[in-house]
Amino acid sequence: MSESSAKRILAVIASRNFRDEEYLVPRQVFDEAGVATTTCSSSPGTAIGKLGATVEVNLVLGDAVTNEAWADHDAVVFVGGPGSKRYWDDADAQRLAREFDVAGKLVCAICSAPIILARAGLLKGRSATCFDGDRAELERGGATYTGGEVTLDGRFVTGSGPTAADAFAHTIVERLGAGTSRDAGTSRDAGMSRDAGMSRDAGMTA
Repeated sequence: MSESSAKRILAVIASRNFRDEEYLVPRQVFDEAGVATTTCSSSPGTAIGKLGATVEVNLVLGDAVTNEAWADHDAVVFVGGPGSKRYWDDADAQRLAREFDVAGKLVCAICSAPIILARAGLLKGRSATCFDGDRAELERGGATYTGGEVTLDGRFVTGSGPTAADAFAHTIVERLGAGTSRDAGTSRDAGMSRDAGMSRDAGMTA
């Protein structure tokens, strides 16, 4: 894949207590697919996961929004974990999600992070999944909770938690049209769902 055609993902993590696997597993999948990842958080320096993983932050969330540093990325991925709840009502996080939506780009979140999208008003009338303990919050935002591992609805990809991290990442790579999935169970039809809760959107382009 040439540098000019390489896809880029903006991964948003909490500065403390993001869920390690939900960042590290997708990051490996993205790297293997030739997708570049920019790590974004509310604070500069080193972010620390719930299980102790340390990740260097490339971009501060406020700068990503105010300086439009998000604009050269093809997808945003909000990583879950208990720390992600600080972004549920965060104006910058919600604005970032809306900017990607308005630009027609992929908007993704896993575990507790889909609530950011719900509170930003982006999941009304859509199917989505999340950490099962946050189901009421998801539904309060107008989404239909599928309970699936990964749910794809148009340009929105949501995942249920750490065990879904690999499938979540491969779904994103497929929707971006970057690389080839390692998951033999994945359909090559870009509109096909991974579980019964996913919806088709044949009109979506990467």
